[in-house]
Amino acid sequence: MKREWQGVLRYAGPMILAEGIGTAVPVVVIALIGWMGDDALYVRSLFMPVVFAFIAVQISIAVTTQVAVALGAGRRYDSAAASAWWLARVGFAATAVVSAVFVFGAPLLADLLSVRPDVREQFEWFVRWVALAQITGIGPVVCAAVLRGAERPRSAAALLLTAGGLEVVGVALLGLPGTVGWGLWSVPVAIAASGVIVTAAGCWLLWRVGLWRRDSPVGGRSESTLLKQVGVPVGAAYGVIFGSNFALTWVVSVFGAATIAGFAVAYTLQTMIIVPGMAIGSATAIVVNQCRGREEFDRLRKVVHAGLAITGVLYALIALVCWSGRDWIALAIAQDPGTASEAASFLAVVAPTYLFLGVVLASLSVLEQTGAGALAVILNATYFGLICVIGGYLARGAGDVMPLYQTMAFFNLLGGVVVAAVLWHVRRLQRTQAVAESPQQS
Repeated sequence: MKREWQGVLRYAGPMILAEGIGTAVPVVVIALIGWMGDDALYVRSLFMPVVFAFIAVQISIAVTTQVAVALGAGRRYDSAAASAWWLARVGFAATAVVSAVFVFGAPLLADLLSVRPDVREQFEWFVRWVALAQITGIGPVVCAAVLRGAERPRSAAALLLTAGGLEVVGVALLGLPGTVGWGLWSVPVAIAASGVIVTAAGCWLLWRVGLWRRDSPVGGRSESTLLKQVGVPVGAAYGVIFGSNFALTWVVSVFGAATIAGFAVAYTLQTMIIVPGMAIGSATAIVVNQCRGREEFDRLRKVVHAGLAITGVLYALIALVCWSGRDWIALAIAQDPGTASEAASFLAVVAPTYLFLGVVLASLSVLEQTGAGALAVILNATYFGLICVIGGYLARGAGDVMPLYQTMAFFNLLGGVVVAAVLWHVRRLQRTQAVAESPQQS
């Protein structure tokens, strides 16, 4: 079991660091925008659900690339460049389509979220420019995914850390009062600049470590199959998060600006908090897929047990810190006392259940990346759907947002169903592949 713990931790550590910093970027940006005025924070808070639509595309492409390269371990990663190039083109096209939807649908989005008339035009143009800037984000995530799948997690982490750092520095230097002073408009500029610079750096790094080969075959068939089996379910899972985030923002939109901003701060913080669970689950899936590629089927269940145990230990600490330090954490991000109070109220109810949420997210990531994506999507959609419908109904009916938070906490506690599902899936996978191997040996 020690070998399995070490294998998962080898990937999980750098992935938690890199993806944690990457997810922390919106939190830091919100904190910076807080210095640009209440209207800017209001616009950015309403925009948050849109981010998940682009994350859905990026993660689906990144995970597919990661799995394709990891499964190629026995081939010494000869197809890494082909997989990356084909999937990057698909991701670029998909991101362009999503961007076009928001560019032309910005007025409808403003109507659905009941944006205040005095900032409506600003909101619409902010949506358009950030949507266009997101097109540059595919390059960094694909390059990092290739490096992770090829057992270079530290290089992947360095790449994503650079992307996040450039975005934060760009917003600070271009947007804060006393600097260039572009305000909100610094956000799309920083996103675009970060994407272009880190894509170039990522391509150079792949060439430098020998993963970018001129004689690599053209990708397509195997990557397309993996995209359907792995990428689409992962993207659908994040699509569910986008839909639920949008629905929850709509639910709280009637409770005033302070509640909207407080919920956005708390939910963005939760987005950062869920990253370690998803990263450990992804790291676990990498090791599982490498074991499958090397036909070490007897290790599959041990690897998953190690991944879930690591997640449980980490999230016990996260839940304790977020609950006990909720007041100062909220104030550090929001700065405004009213907004911070709303965010702290969210954490007071939901944070104790993060222990269960983390293990659930790790389990879902393993399911998504080891061939049970459809099951993961069903479980994900059921979880978020029940929260939105039941929590939204109770909150709107009571005229208070607290029932929504209580509903979220309640469904986090029911995560044992997902853990049972991943353990059943891994046993079935191990049994099926062992049976498939035995005729070849005989």
